[in-house]
Amino acid sequence: MDATARRDPTFAPIIVPGSQFDSPCYRIPALTVTATGRVLAAWDVRADWRDLPGPFDLVMRHSDDHGRSWTPPRPLRLHEASDGLERGFGDASLLVTATGRVLCFYAGSTGASFFSAGIDGPELECWLGASDDDGLTWTHRLLDLRPDGVGGMFAASGNGVRLSSGRLLQPFVLRRPVGSPVTEHLLDAGQHFAAIARSDDDGATWALGEWIGPDCDENKIVEVPSDAQGDGDVATLVEARRPDWTTRPAGRPRRQDVLLHARAQPRRRWARSRDGGVSFSAPVPHPDLVDPGCNGGLCRWGNLLVASSLDDPADRRQLVLRTSADSGRTWSAPVVLDAGGAGYSVVQPLADGSLGVLYEAGDYDAIVFRRVTRAAFDRGLVARPGSGAARPPEVASVRSP
Repeated sequence: MDATARRDPTFAPIIVPGSQFDSPCYRIPALTVTATGRVLAAWDVRADWRDLPGPFDLVMRHSDDHGRSWTPPRPLRLHEASDGLERGFGDASLLVTATGRVLCFYAGSTGASFFSAGIDGPELECWLGASDDDGLTWTHRLLDLRPDGVGGMFAASGNGVRLSSGRLLQPFVLRRPVGSPVTEHLLDAGQHFAAIARSDDDGATWALGEWIGPDCDENKIVEVPSDAQGDGDVATLVEARRPDWTTRPAGRPRRQDVLLHARAQPRRRWARSRDGGVSFSAPVPHPDLVDPGCNGGLCRWGNLLVASSLDDPADRRQLVLRTSADSGRTWSAPVVLDAGGAGYSVVQPLADGSLGVLYEAGDYDAIVFRRVTRAAFDRGLVARPGSGAARPPEVASVRSP
C-alpha cells in the first residue's frame, strides 16, 4: 500500500481537490474487488443529500490490504461545463469483467432529474467508465439503453455482477411517467420498474432485459443455483420441486439463476430469473426483509448470501446484515452493524475471505467502510453507536436545460 494510505474507515472528512463545495456531502457508495484483490470504493461528492442535477463529482479510493487501509481519494469523474451547461455525475456502480477490466456505470445530468426526465425530453445520461489498470485511470463513453416509453432511467448504484458463464449484469431503474411530470418523491406520478442490462462480450455491447415491476426501484442481484427453492410465488415453488428442475444428466453443468432484491416500503421485493437475467418472475414483498425504501446490498459470501438493509419500515436508520443459507428463500434475524441513522449500502466479498460493507452513516454525515471477518460475524458484531435517522430522499431543483 502507498505510504500515504490511511487507516481511516470514515471517508467523509477528506475534501477532494476540485470539488465545487467547501463542505460537501458524500453519498451513494459503490464497491468492488478487482482480479488482483484490490478493493475499489467510489461515491458522490454533492452539495447536500439531494440527487442530480447539480455540479456533483465522482471520487474513489482503493485498498490493497483488504480494506485495512486506503489511499487518499482521487477523482473518477469531475463535473464539467459543456455547451454552456453544467454537467454533474453520480450514482456509480462497479463491476469487474472476466478479463480483469473494471467497469463503472454512472449517471450524468445537465438539468434533468430522474423524476423530471420526459419520454421525449432531456434525460439522465448513462455513462460507462472503463479501467485496465485496476482503477487508476479511466476512459468514458455514453450508452443509449433507454427503451420507448421511459422518462428517467439510471444504473442502480453499488455493484453489478459477473455470472459464472462470464455474462455481465448491471441493474437499472426505469420510470414510466403517468400524468404531469413532477420532481418530488412524495408526489411522484410515475411507475418505477427494475431492469437488468447484460453483456456477453466483456462489456463492449449491452442489451436491456424485460421490465420488472411496477413498484420496483433500485435493486441488486446475485447468482444462485437453479435448483434452490424459488422466488416467493407458491406456483413457482411447486414447479421448482419437479424432477426436471432438481436433476440433470450426468456431466451437464448445473444451471445458475439470478436472484433480485429491489427497494420497496415496507418490505423489499424479490424475484428470480432462470434465463441469465433477461426476464424475472413477478416481484413480491419478502416478509423477512424490512425496508423503508432505500438501496441495500446483496452478495454471496462463501456458502451464504448476505443482504444489507435498514431494519425500519419507515425511517432510514439501523443498518443490519441478514444471511441466507437457502439461496434467498429465507433470511436470518438481523445483525446490527450501525445503530444510528444510515442510508445506502453495498456489500462485497473480499479476497481474504472477509466481507466488505460500504455505507452512508448518520444523516449523510459520512461514508463508512466496515471489514467483517467470518469469525467476528459468528461471535456477534459490535454495532457502531448512533441515534436518529437520515432525511428522506429528495431531488435538487430542476434547472432549465
